[in-house]
Amino acid sequence: MDITTFFLVGSVAQMWDRLFAASFGFWLIILVILISFGLLGGYQNRIRGSANLLKVTRVVWRFSFLFLFAIYFILVFSNIVKYFIFST
Repeated sequence: MDITTFFLVGSVAQMWDRLFAASFGFWLIILVILISFGLLGGYQNRIRGSANLLKVTRVVWRFSFLFLFAIYFILVFSNIVKYFIFST
């Protein structure tokens, strides 16, 4: 799960760029991961008084795996539909 997230970041970014003819997919994913890290770290800091960065990193990284896994399948089907619609 932890290593696969690296590959999902690259493949989801590439499919995003291909589907929307953009070039910011990678940076969008990194931005969402960093914002999630900041929000979760701030929440843990408010609740406990200090943030355990290792735990926050693990939680954000594993949630990003689940999020990217879902987005991967959505983008695969979207790219397939786009290919069949615009190939004729």
